[in-house]
Amino acid sequence: MSNMDGYEPGKTEKNFRHEIEEKNNSEIVAGTDIGFMVGKILFDEKGKPYDFQILKVNSAFEKLMGLKANEVVGNSGRKVFPNIEPYWIDLFGKVAITGDRVEASEYFGTFNKYFKIDIFSTGENIFIAAFTDITDIKEQQNKLNKLYQLQQLMNVVRTGLIEADNENELYHKVCSTLVDDLVKIAGIVLVGVSLEQDKSSHFEIAAIAVADEYKDLNINTDLFLNPLANNIFQTTLETGKCIVINDKTKDNGVVQYKNNILKLNLKSALILPLIHEDEKIGVMALYSDQEASFDEETILLLKGLSTDVAIRVQMIRLREILKENNEQLQKAIGDILNVTSRIVESKDPYTAGHQKRVAQLSVAIAKELGLPGDKVKMIELAALVHDVG
Repeated sequence: MSNMDGYEPGKTEKNFRHEIEEKNNSEIVAGTDIGFMVGKILFDEKGKPYDFQILKVNSAFEKLMGLKANEVVGNSGRKVFPNIEPYWIDLFGKVAITGDRVEASEYFGTFNKYFKIDIFSTGENIFIAAFTDITDIKEQQNKLNKLYQLQQLMNVVRTGLIEADNENELYHKVCSTLVDDLVKIAGIVLVGVSLEQDKSSHFEIAAIAVADEYKDLNINTDLFLNPLANNIFQTTLETGKCIVINDKTKDNGVVQYKNNILKLNLKSALILPLIHEDEKIGVMALYSDQEASFDEETILLLKGLSTDVAIRVQMIRLREILKENNEQLQKAIGDILNVTSRIVESKDPYTAGHQKRVAQLSVAIAKELGLPGDKVKMIELAALVHDVG
């Protein structure tokens, strides 16, 4: 086998080919992490590459692929790699026929790895492929891309939180936005919000969004309204900690719930508490058809989002309380001014009803001018007592 110690990525194929041709073919590199495979292209009756025969491999190739040289040398590529993508055969054939050097960084499905592969030709229909395992690098890149996409999605959801006028709209916006985008990023196919009822262990669905392929399932009954779900939701809310359900789940209570959602082809879940300043609102639950959807970074981002949801809910509730209090205050002031107006008019029967009629006219004029409701109310109250004093 060829001595390939002198190979360096980027070295011209002419120089390296010359080194190979000068060295004894019985030798092979022992001190490199780069896996080498020498192959010969096999053609069909139309002269199109359809396979290749493996002529030589080095020890690094054996280590990278988990195969022994005596298992691969002399065999065809399709036999050694039964699930090889046609892309690779076409690429090896192109290099062997044209002599052009090609570099590629692609996924090699047979081994579930990413490789940087440098391919060049050393003779007629012969090619050499130098494999460098870049799986760790690719996985880190994919992880960073996923986090970037998640962060962008969180920003979109937060915009929806600000735009929501009431709780119902808020919950539905959050659920639908997360499902629409997380199904592509992390396989999230179902998101729901359940609210605690009267400080009890019972929860009621506020909103739920389901990916298209799950819309025919009875999600409400199977996932949210059974005792197992309520127990897990209650635990999340009482502890203030999220619960992750995946293939590593050991807790007996959670395992029972896991078995329940597995019936729907859901393989992992994340239950998040909706709590702000000790005010327990409910839980947000996300379900995925993938086993490892919720890594630490994803959980951290979603925990931040659940906190923002809880804060926004509290703001909406406080706004409603203030609105109700303000309406009650305005009614009380109106009643007082009406009484005051009647007292004033009772002293002069000739002007009875005058202030009320002035108030009615003032309101009509204000509305015609397009003034806002609070301004119209102020004008009405002022008109009711314009003769006082």
